[in-house]
Amino acid sequence: MKYRLVALQLMEFIVILDRITVVAIGIFIIATNIIVCILLWILEKFNEKRYRTSLTNPSHYSLSERFQLNENIKTAKIIRRVAEVVNVLNIFLGIFIGISHFYEIEVIRKYAYLILHLFISFYGYTFAIVGMTANPIWYRKFKGMFNLI
Repeated sequence: MKYRLVALQLMEFIVILDRITVVAIGIFIIATNIIVCILLWILEKFNEKRYRTSLTNPSHYSLSERFQLNENIKTAKIIRRVAEVVNVLNIFLGIFIGISHFYEIEVIRKYAYLILHLFISFYGYTFAIVGMTANPIWYRKFKGMFNLI
């Protein structure tokens, strides 16, 4: 009888520890994504400031340096957009992982797994879609593809 009580208490501890671990990992991932978005925004603003300085003082920057700053700004914007989309996807993934992990109702767990897999499959397309919509020429072609459907 005493061993059964100890085993039950150990099982309760493992379940609680498991839930705490899932929540802690989720908070860590979201915090990391937010920090990355902030750092990318700071990098973008820093490059924009340098680019504005290069336009007001053209003697300090060569043409290739100004071009490179402009490309850095464009790339930082695309990467920041991707990071923002990934952050939103991670929040939804965390919600559906939590639902599939904590709920006991089998139908809810199955739908949560289904939606979880859909979000995971969308990860592969994130950079391509955001990249296509960032370039005006590609964006027109991208919109044209949907007009054909």
